[in-house]
Parts: sequence; C-alpha cells; structure tokens
Amino acid sequence: VGALAPFRDQKVTITSVMGDTDGEKFKEEFLDVLRMAHWSFNEGTDVATSVFTQTPEGVHVIVNKADYGSGRVLSSAVAFVAALYESGIVKRNEVNLDAQVPSGQIKLIIGTKPSSLQSKK
Repeated sequence: VGALAPFRDQKVTITSVMGDTDGEKFKEEFLDVLRMAHWSFNEGTDVATSVFTQTPEGVHVIVNKADYGSGRVLSSAVAFVAALYESGIVKRNEVNLDAQVPSGQIKLIIGTKPSSLQSKK
C-alpha cells in the first residue's frame, strides 16, 4: 500500500483467469491493496475474470506500448512492479507492454500459479 499510495487515483483494470480459484483469491487481495491505496477502478467494468487463448502464469503489470516507447513511463507502474519484485511476487522488475492498454492506465493480470510454485504430488 505504501508504494502505491503516492499514485492515488491511478486508473487500473484487473483480470484473473476464469475458473482459477487461487487466482480469484489473489485478485481479491490485490483489490484490497488497490482500494487502500485509493487507486481508481470500477468494480463492475474494470474487475473481471476471463478465458485466455494462452493461459498466463504469474502476475503481469501491463502499460501502453506507445506511452513506453515515447518515454512516458508511468511512475505508478514502475513503483508497482518494484514492490511486486521486492516481495517476490514477480521474477523480473519490468513492466509488460501492450498497444491495447489505454494510455495512462495500468492493466493487471493475475495468471495461474507459476508451475515452479505448484506443489509436487
């Protein structure tokens, strides 16, 4: 919360993988943190579950590719990824890029638990 609070009202969307119970629980924890940091999202339109063509693993922070390419890097996204990296939630301290993410916004995807973290049977 402390790392995100300076970026109050940052617009964010959050999506988890449909049918992934662990991911849904993790998404709810993220939503609690985002609420406490006063980030901006609409529960009805910006919070979703989805079916993906290729199921993502782990947590992904995504920003607009053109913003990044033109040097307009969101400080909020950099701080978010750094906090996730420091806490061990993501393996690399880097944002992902996608031209479909609206300029100035962050898209957060909660994928399935990485296979390296799955319990071995």
